[in-house]
This record gives sequence, structure tokens and C-alpha cells, in this order.
Amino acid sequence: MPFKKMGVAAVDYSGFGEYGARLQALFEAIWTIATEYWNERYSQRFRMSFDEAFNVLDRANEWLVELIVTSNRPYGFLDARSMPDFWSMFREIFCPPFREHHNWTYERLGTSALCAGLFAREMYARAREDQRVFLAHAETTRICYGPFRQDEMAYLLRHHPKIIEIGGGSGYFASVFSRAGGTITSYDNDTYQWNREPPPWLFGLKRAGILAEGGAEAATRHPDRTLLISWPQGGSVFPFEALRRYRRAGGRRFAFKLGGFMGRATTNLLGGIILPPAQAALNHKRFFKELLRYWRETDDADRPEHVPEAFLNNLWMFECKQ
Repeated sequence: MPFKKMGVAAVDYSGFGEYGARLQALFEAIWTIATEYWNERYSQRFRMSFDEAFNVLDRANEWLVELIVTSNRPYGFLDARSMPDFWSMFREIFCPPFREHHNWTYERLGTSALCAGLFAREMYARAREDQRVFLAHAETTRICYGPFRQDEMAYLLRHHPKIIEIGGGSGYFASVFSRAGGTITSYDNDTYQWNREPPPWLFGLKRAGILAEGGAEAATRHPDRTLLISWPQGGSVFPFEALRRYRRAGGRRFAFKLGGFMGRATTNLLGGIILPPAQAALNHKRFFKELLRYWRETDDADRPEHVPEAFLNNLWMFECKQ
């Protein structure tokens, strides 16, 4: 599928259930703030708008920018010595986009366009932490970290109508997907945390067996379904464990939203100190080696468009090589 620069208007979460309008409003507010940051700092330097800078990179090279941004943040799992090998591994895993429109290599870090793309994404990351959207961001992410666009939902319902989700959180995706006609069982190893302030769908999902307590081990219960992991905790081990167990049980289809897994998110508040997950670098390495060895990206003609403005919330689809 040829790469298309879709534009911010292509990111529309408003149809994603009853909270879709709030999620869309939050995305638009963050984008507006990021544009303000860009105009204050970089628009004259690069002589391009924020939208142009964000779109200057193709689908594949967004990975490189994200690796750079992540490595320069607290508790990023990469450093300068490990980045070339990691970038090479990404090139092997995400084959279709690289065949289509790969323009840069790791060695070409000094290009003005690459710098503009990097700074644009850093402005977006900072905008998410701006006080003007902080409360709204905290509220909506408590419900759903990774909202789905309508084209992504339609694709899943068309090609992957039966799903097993690991790390389902509050069950919001499971609620929206099941009401749209899909079959889903969603597992999370801490569903009880939601009992204190339960969202409207929580107990109904639990009674119906759609949302249940469970972790990576639950991936073996439905190998005939598509495995979904969306926005896993940064540096956590369960994506690797779930995907490996699912494959060994005979699972063949994997849907993935990268989210904060790359190391941008940190975990475990202890006495006010933010700690990285235990063995975060090893957990990442295991997960991506599993992808590289056993999985290939699905190159369906009608797969959802990769929208640069959706950043890490794009949907990736894989099939088992075996």
C-alpha cells in the first residue's frame, strides 16, 4: 500500500464509543498546544509548519525518531551504543513499510528533515504534559490509553472478529468491540482496581465473562482468535510472555498498538520516586526478537492507513511465519 500523508483530520476517535468525543477533543487540544510550542521554538529555524514537520518523515522513519526521543528521556531503554542494532532489527520486523518508502538509514542522522521530525514529535510529547490538558488526559487515559479510529475498528471486525485481549485495563475496548458485533475476551491482571470507581460497563462485562482477571498465561486460552495487545506498560514483560505463549499454543494472528511500550512510560510510584520496570531493556529485547524470528507484518491491501499524526497509536498487524 503506497504511503499517504493523511493529515491531522484523518485522526478521528469520535466514533469510539461513548467516550469517543472526549478522546477526540483531547487529541485536538494536544495538537493545538504542540503547534504553539513549535511556533515558539522551531518554525523560523526550519521554515515549515508543525504539520509539515510532523509529516516530513515516512512511516518507517518514525521509528528512528521515536528511538532517538526515547533514548534521551529518563529511563529510556536505549543508549547510543545499542541504537544501531535495535534500528536494524526494526528494519527486519516491519518489512512492508520499508519496501515501500524507506528513505533514510541510521547513519543519516544529520539531515535537517530528520531533525525537524524529531523536534515535532518532542513538541507533541511535551504538549501531552501541558497543564491545560493534564486533567483531561488523566481522566481519559484512565478509561482508555489507545483509542481506535473507525477504519481500525472496521478492519478488525471484518478480518479479526474474534479477539483475545491481554492487558485490557478497564475493558473499554472490549465493551465497544462487543457492542459493534465482535467476539472478545479481555484479560487484565488487576481488574479489581476498577471496582472502587467502576465505569458503567465494568460489571456487565464481568458478568458476561468478557472481562476477566488474568495475565500473559491467559493468551493460551483462545489460540483460534487474534491476540490484541494495546499500549502495554513501558518496559513490561507481559507482551513477550503473552505473544510467546500464544504462538506456542497455536496462535497465528497478532494485533498491536505500541503506545508507551518503547520506554516513554515509566511505572511503579514508590515514595514519590518514579522507577523503571525491572529488566526493561531485556523485556524489550525479548519481545522484538520474538517478532523478528516468528512473525511478519500483515500486508493486507485494506489494512488501516498509517497516520503519522496518530503517532504511537497506529494499529500494527502480524501473522505467524510458521
